[in-house]
Amino acid sequence: MTLFEFESGLFKRFLLIFAMFAAMPVYAAVDPQPTDGIRQIMVKSSDEIDVIMSQVNIIEGNMPTPLDPSQNIVTTIDQPGSYVLTGSKVGGTIEIITSNVCLDLNGWTVEGTADGTPIISIDDSFVTVKNGLVRHGGATTAAADGAIEIVGNPRGVELRDLSIVITNTLTAINFSTAASECLVTDCVITGSPLFTMGTAGVRINVDPLVTGSGIIVENCQIEGFTYGVYLEQGNSLIVKDCFITESTTGISISSSCSGAVVSNNIILRPETFGIYDSGDLAASNSVFNNIIVGCRGFESTFAGDADTATYGNLAINYLGSSSHYNVNVPLQVSDLTTGTSIGEYANIALS
Repeated sequence: MTLFEFESGLFKRFLLIFAMFAAMPVYAAVDPQPTDGIRQIMVKSSDEIDVIMSQVNIIEGNMPTPLDPSQNIVTTIDQPGSYVLTGSKVGGTIEIITSNVCLDLNGWTVEGTADGTPIISIDDSFVTVKNGLVRHGGATTAAADGAIEIVGNPRGVELRDLSIVITNTLTAINFSTAASECLVTDCVITGSPLFTMGTAGVRINVDPLVTGSGIIVENCQIEGFTYGVYLEQGNSLIVKDCFITESTTGISISSSCSGAVVSNNIILRPETFGIYDSGDLAASNSVFNNIIVGCRGFESTFAGDADTATYGNLAINYLGSSSHYNVNVPLQVSDLTTGTSIGEYANIALS
């Protein structure tokens, strides 16, 4: 190859590379303009090309409001919205007195110290409290004072993913007056065996003649109370899929309850009763598919009115001196073809 041929080839390559760069489009960046969202705009020649980088709708109400409760004895939430705790609170009360509130404890601790005073008080509808530790060391000054109080006639209150520790005589969660359509789910509730004195992990005492109905307690672990769950008054109250241990009575259904359903719970080492249904309206209550292990007292694993629909329950290792099922014939099992009775109890007891 001659020098001329080499230089000629090099020149042709240079022209080719130059042509490639010359053919590439030139973009000019334009500052984003304030609109409903945020856009980055690129311009080619005179044609506008929109490249959506992110559609971010900035609405003040969608951003959780930081809540620092350490500055006030009583922290009041009186505007709807989402709130997130920024630190632990010791003493005082967080009171929610408006509807449509989500309070995220954000893993922090709220701790009550005053006798008879809740650490969280809810007095309106559609309120969620979640994701934190609730601790209370105060004593009761009136029957069934709660660490978390749901008062008035709220609907749609949800308590979930909470750890609740009671070190004195308070009830952990107390529904009163006329609450309805509420949910307690995925909570770990721990009491003190030394301070049982009428307390409950969850107590529901709502007026069935007003609006109180339809409260569900599910998927909770409860330990160390007089009553793991106390259904004191209300309509269509449901306790299901809970693990209740070391309480005097695992689940108690008062005579003022109707339409209660207690199912698929495991109750370990109750002192007196595994499940107790005190009668009166018992004909409308159902107790089924529960497992009760090691009832230690002088009473029954299950006690209730003969009309209670009681079936599919399993009592194991009963340690008391009475009977497994202190009811007359809670359910007759009959041959569907002939109608002939084929057994008294649809419950099982294993010593």
